[in-house]
Amino acid sequence: SLFLEPFVSCNYLDLSAKRTETFSAVYPDGTSQTLEQWRDEESINRWLFGVGVSVGGRVDINGNWFVDAALAVDRTEKADMDVGPNTVEVDPSGYSVSVQVGRSF
Repeated sequence: SLFLEPFVSCNYLDLSAKRTETFSAVYPDGTSQTLEQWRDEESINRWLFGVGVSVGGRVDINGNWFVDAALAVDRTEKADMDVGPNTVEVDPSGYSVSVQVGRSF
């Protein structure tokens, strides 16, 4: 038998990022000097919601045993955060493939 299942997802994002930027001078004699250095660190925690669909099928093997196979796509909202002058963007949307062997009681 075939199935098509829509679903809603709720994902918890825990994101941390660090960056270091160094401004240096290199002189003709080969020596160098750090003129300035910047360090930035940020973190966010938030819930991201999404929607998806799973498409698959079930094959009965014998008696109560079966095999399920499915392909799912999940579209989840993106998140971003600023770390110094840069922006980090995360897109947790994705695909999954599953195969299951089971027994009905």
